[in-house]
Amino acid sequence: MKLARVVEDYVTLKRSTGLRFTNAATILKAFARAAGPIDVNEVAQETVQTFLHGSLRQAEAGLDDGGVDLRVRRDFRPGLSRA
Repeated sequence: MKLARVVEDYVTLKRSTGLRFTNAATILKAFARAAGPIDVNEVAQETVQTFLHGSLRQAEAGLDDGGVDLRVRRDFRPGLSRA
């Protein structure tokens, strides 16, 4: 299955639960566009790193797409509580 389709299905699922899911959807869709028409199984760690580093540079330069802040919180670690 293509990455763009998986992202679209995921966004639809999250929104169907009542969440607005706006910022995350924007970032996920930007990632899917940047990765190109690839299968979800082809997403490599370097694909994600390239996107994150490129997005950081664009945000710092004020060149981010549509005025969305794509900077990543450095204190966020998946699986840990943000309490």
